Amino acid sequence: MTVSTIDEFRKRVGKTPAAQDRKREMQAQVHEGVRAQAITGHADWDHFLAGIQGRIKMHQEAAAVEHARLCDPAVVNQDEIMKSKVRVACFNMAIAVLEEVQLLPKRLIEAGQDAAAKLRAIEPPEPPE
Repeated sequence: MTVSTIDEFRKRVGKTPAAQDRKREMQAQVHEGVRAQAITGHADWDHFLAGIQGRIKMHQEAAAVEHARLCDPAVVNQDEIMKSKVRVACFNMAIAVLEEVQLLPKRLIEAGQDAAAKLRAIEPPEPPE
């Protein structure tokens, strides 16, 4: 039985194809995080977010109208009730998607920072020359 130190184990494992693939994935996450930081600092991004926020508000208002229709005791037609349910579900899904779009840069930045920390932890520091 061969006994290895943790450093020897890390060196061996770090050279496997799977480990190399994972390192490339983390490097890509770091890169995308940096790009997301650059985008979010731009005035056009703020304009884009304002447009998204307007759409979210529009869908919220439309969902509220459909929800009120669902709660109306005068609406008894099964087809109308089902149409309103589908509309509410569609508006809610649109809201959720738009909110995800708003959060995407933040999540990319966080993933990039996390990947950078992991890469620093697994890659040994370069020896001074």
